[in-house]
Amino acid sequence: MANIIDDLKWRYTTKAYDPSKKISDADFNILLESLILAPTSINSQPSHYFYTSSEEGKKKIAKATEGVYPMNTPKILDASHVIVFTTKNSYSREDVVKLVTTEQKSGRIPADQQEEFVSGKESFINMHKYDWKDLPHWLSKQTYITSGVLYTVAAILKIDTTPIEGIDIARLNKEFDLPSKGLSADFVVSLGYRDQSDENAKFGKTRYNLAEKTTKF
Repeated sequence: MANIIDDLKWRYTTKAYDPSKKISDADFNILLESLILAPTSINSQPSHYFYTSSEEGKKKIAKATEGVYPMNTPKILDASHVIVFTTKNSYSREDVVKLVTTEQKSGRIPADQQEEFVSGKESFINMHKYDWKDLPHWLSKQTYITSGVLYTVAAILKIDTTPIEGIDIARLNKEFDLPSKGLSADFVVSLGYRDQSDENAKFGKTRYNLAEKTTKF
């Protein structure tokens, strides 16, 4: 446990990457698997990840930093890999049936209880769709959950990460033709290895202490 805490203390939001250092295929595959294994509410898994390590691919993503967010361009172009996190715009009955069928194949749900599980999950989706009217926001939150797992696994592997919300979402949606896929971009994560010039690496964590942020009851 102590080593994991040390890993999390080692991690910081990297501001400058060494473009000469690349993540190995083996390590990056672990990072991708961590996203797939991350938890989501009702196992909904509404996220889709577009990733690249090519210069052309990174330039495509960096187009969304032009204008308002130029400070984020180098964090994309100099990184080893970049992931665009996207989320389904909605969640249909067909999506629920596909999910439950997948769960059945893994042995989680008996075949004779399919409709029961479909109805249960669909009722939860419908609460967000019709009662609370926050379905896109709720689906997006599931994608954010998966990114937290990525940062932790990357820290254990001593791979640096930068979550980037300072990006033109509409431009990303257009570049990747996401509306036609029923998706919308949420944010971007750069991954790689910190450059020695990164001043942000020299500072310790700035966090409230445990007593201030936790309450035992």
